[in-house]
Amino acid sequence: MRIFFRDFPTQEIGEIQEKDIKARYLVRNATSAPDTVRNELGEVRMFLDWAKEVGLRAEGGYRLNLALTGRRHKGKAQLHPHEARQFLTAALSSNDKAHLGAATLLLLGLRVSELTNRQVRDFDPSSGSLHILNAKTHAGNRVVKLPQFLVDKYVAIAGLSPTESLLDITPHEVRRATRSICKKLGLPVVCPHGLRGTHASIARQTVGTTGEAVARQLGHSSQRVTRDHYYAPGVDDAVARLTAAAVLVEKVDSVGDFMYADGI
Repeated sequence: MRIFFRDFPTQEIGEIQEKDIKARYLVRNATSAPDTVRNELGEVRMFLDWAKEVGLRAEGGYRLNLALTGRRHKGKAQLHPHEARQFLTAALSSNDKAHLGAATLLLLGLRVSELTNRQVRDFDPSSGSLHILNAKTHAGNRVVKLPQFLVDKYVAIAGLSPTESLLDITPHEVRRATRSICKKLGLPVVCPHGLRGTHASIARQTVGTTGEAVARQLGHSSQRVTRDHYYAPGVDDAVARLTAAAVLVEKVDSVGDFMYADGI
């Protein structure tokens, strides 16, 4: 919002006109990524709607007839499975809470805010679960299971007060830790949301988890959101090939003495 409106620092909210929004959009569209500008425009519309509701202006958000140019990018850069294992080993070997946070995002597929907003009361060591409340969407409110080694790490650091922050870290600290680990290991630098996507891709392709189960784990109401925005390219195709291979192997095993020919 500040970036979008920075050319109008002295203009009153009620004075902003449709032509001002269009002019600023064209400037931003020429210098910034399509996804960034679309997101900014959406925030501007919501802000102007709010301003109308509270009586700061007569009109709400403009439904502008603008040419949205540039190809949208779906998803964030991800790690390959072998890179993710390296990342996880390094993150868990550190005593830094932000490193533990990065490892948790990769292991559970959480949004960074879903982790940093957690209180001690949201962590149940007896069942090894984490309650995700007040999430981005209704489907995002869920309970996720933690592997036992992760439960042990959280038990060791959790405070005594139920309303105390579970990790006491900020999203910025998790982003910085994620970047630091990637650079130290010589891996492609990904963001925390890229770790979430990595989790989804590995769960779907390498482990063979169903699309519905992956969507539930990520807190999505639809498999389509997970598929279109979180899977690495070609994941569903790879799963289809893996499934076909599994069926073939099962039938081959039933014959008993069949061996794959060279090149298969």
